Amino acid sequence: MYLFTAWIIVLIFLIFNTFTDVRYQKILTHPAIGMIILGIVLHILLPKQYVITSILGMLPGAVLLGVAFLNGKAIGIGDGLVICGIGSMLGIVLTFRVTMLSLFFAAVWALLLITRKVADRHTKMPYMPFLLCGFLFSLLF
Repeated sequence: MYLFTAWIIVLIFLIFNTFTDVRYQKILTHPAIGMIILGIVLHILLPKQYVITSILGMLPGAVLLGVAFLNGKAIGIGDGLVICGIGSMLGIVLTFRVTMLSLFFAAVWALLLITRKVADRHTKMPYMPFLLCGFLFSLLF
């Protein structure tokens, strides 16, 4: 029951962040930090849930946060925080799968835009739609 509830919470969270990322080119950090806290608290309070699952689940987001600081924020801090929030709810296996799928979808989309001369390698793209697609794809397959 926890996993289904977590999927619904993450889905709503990603839809909200996709809207703000596409519309305003911004990820709100307060909801992302709230999601991280919610995931940790739920793993503490619910039976058969372990806090270590929540903490390990945040590793892919922590890696992206590190990349954001190292490369001049080409990948945003908000994106890393959102992935940390997903990880705190879903654990490392599903979060890693979602992150890898979203990076793959973003790369394919960027390649299509570049080959059609619509964009170049410096064009900024919102990442949340790809994260939402990666999440939905991982749930369906």
